Amino acid sequence: MGEWHYRPPGGEAFTDVALRVRQFISDLSQAVPGRRVLPVARDGVLIALRYVLAGIGAAAPEELPPVPNASLSEWGSDGRTLRLLTWGDTAHLSTLTSTEGVLAEHGRMAGRGSVGFGPWQVVG
Repeated sequence: MGEWHYRPPGGEAFTDVALRVRQFISDLSQAVPGRRVLPVARDGVLIALRYVLAGIGAAAPEELPPVPNASLSEWGSDGRTLRLLTWGDTAHLSTLTSTEGVLAEHGRMAGRGSVGFGPWQVVG
């Protein structure tokens, strides 16, 4: 069945994660309609998000795309749907030169105010 459908003992398959992500997207669109959001999540959730936002009928990934640590992925809206603009970008990491830079950047983002949604976070 492949990695997409594999369910480890006591765990969940990517298909299970995709169902939770789909519900989250629905809940989010009602909670903050028209707002920009910054989801912060692990790679499995981002892969499921990519699949869910591809739309009904999208083929399950043959191979799961890599998600580099601390990478950014971006979707843009045309007012009706979201389309993938950037996947796994790490260019922003090249500007950080030390642990202090990482801590300063984290502090800057944390100071903006956020609302948690399970493994997600909306920053605004």
